[in-house]
Amino acid sequence: MNRAKLYLCCVALLLVPAIAGAATADYVYGMPLDVARVLSVDEAPSDTCQVVRATLVYLDSHGERQVLHYLKQARACSDE
Repeated sequence: MNRAKLYLCCVALLLVPAIAGAATADYVYGMPLDVARVLSVDEAPSDTCQVVRATLVYLDSHGERQVLHYLKQARACSDE
């Protein structure tokens, strides 16, 4: 059941940028980032300590809105 919720959250996160029309990318180690201003940081909800997909929405140095997806430890990991 938790995997189903995680899957649905990931799908929802993928749809948000498509609706908003922003450029999206998946982070790759060493990728150069041009972040002038962070607009939001969000992650899939999780009650357990695990790796989750997170989304960073930001403006680059040209003022263009960008969306970056990356993997991170869930917030639940800091509670343990």
